[in-house]
Amino acid sequence: MQLAAFRDPQIPPLIAAIRASRNYIPELALVAEAGGHVVGHIMVSALTLMTERRDPAPILVLSPLGVDPAFQGRGIGSRLTETALALADERPEPIMIVQGHPDYYPRFGFVQGRTIGVLPPEHLGDIDRAWMARPAPGHGEIPRGRVDYPGSFVDLD
Repeated sequence: MQLAAFRDPQIPPLIAAIRASRNYIPELALVAEAGGHVVGHIMVSALTLMTERRDPAPILVLSPLGVDPAFQGRGIGSRLTETALALADERPEPIMIVQGHPDYYPRFGFVQGRTIGVLPPEHLGDIDRAWMARPAPGHGEIPRGRVDYPGSFVDLD
């Protein structure tokens, strides 16, 4: 499922690296099944945002999300995303970021990260349309600063 769903051979090693890291949150790694086969996968893990005052703030990252091409267009990715967001909203992290398709993620409350002061890692440069953040409901003030990617994400970029 992974290679077909993600169409990028780098994604399965990324998933393995996240699972092996301290950033892994098992309850936020979800799958969708059909006919006893995994047809979709989403993972939310922990990251750090370095605030403008250089204080580390815990945040979340949604990555990766994939649905087997034979099952795309059936709402599986949306249901996985909605479920992951609902579970994440119960956690203390005030922000979730995603580096993804700018026409897909806004329906889930994601906005361009820079508009709320959440900057991408410097090595990504100007990826404004693909760089998005979603404040968690009811968390008050949103920390502003630059996201710090772990090596597994940097290696993929």
